[in-house]
Amino acid sequence: MNELGERISEGKTKIIYAHKINPSLAFMKFKQDITAGDGVKHDIIKGKDAVDFETNKNIFLYLNKNGLNTSFLTYVGDYTVVRRLDMLPLEAVSRRIATGSLLKRSPFEQGTYFDPLTMEFFYKDDSKHDPLMNDSLLRALGYKQEDLDIIRNINEKTFLLLENAFRSQGFQLIDFKLEYGKQNKKIYLGDEITAASMRIWPFRNEGVYPTYIHTPEQIMNEILDKSRQLDKQIYREGGTEEQVMTSFEKIRDITSRF
Repeated sequence: MNELGERISEGKTKIIYAHKINPSLAFMKFKQDITAGDGVKHDIIKGKDAVDFETNKNIFLYLNKNGLNTSFLTYVGDYTVVRRLDMLPLEAVSRRIATGSLLKRSPFEQGTYFDPLTMEFFYKDDSKHDPLMNDSLLRALGYKQEDLDIIRNINEKTFLLLENAFRSQGFQLIDFKLEYGKQNKKIYLGDEITAASMRIWPFRNEGVYPTYIHTPEQIMNEILDKSRQLDKQIYREGGTEEQVMTSFEKIRDITSRF
């Protein structure tokens, strides 16, 4: 591929390359690595890179079709062509159902339904374990409130689009974390959206969705089936490589029908 330039950066799960001809573009290549706990847990799963590539492609094509500002442009082979962004060291987390780390630092019960969605910012710094930040603290770091509001708006629109798409396939989007960057002062949804970005639980009965009128117990025991979750949580909880790959492949297949 003649346009593939030098390696710009490498993270836990992706490598970013420059575009030789157009400096406003970059190539993104997924790795077979999977991590958890700020990188403390780390494994290589053969074939994961190809599954992540397909899942990410399916989701971003769907979002672009629905008018969102994303970094995704196209793909060449197993490389994703993206806008070259100045990434913001933030994770923007939206939640529909209370679970995970939220339960350890709040009074919410697992299964609590949020309407409207909740939204949190975490500052990306593994050495500090990605601390939770509010708008006031982020403004003190130099972020503009206007930019934070734009990110919050895109996060909500993205969640609602994906929630409807997953529901059409029999699954509930529980929560997700997204990342953003800037190009020419404009904010774009960037990075990746794969099985590692979100939690997805199946419905117990077709067409029976959780709502604010349901108790957490009803949602966990009658409406959603966490025991058949499809996401990176399987890896966090000690699942085998085969179980992780089977889950990720199912998400790839689900998103291919968006």
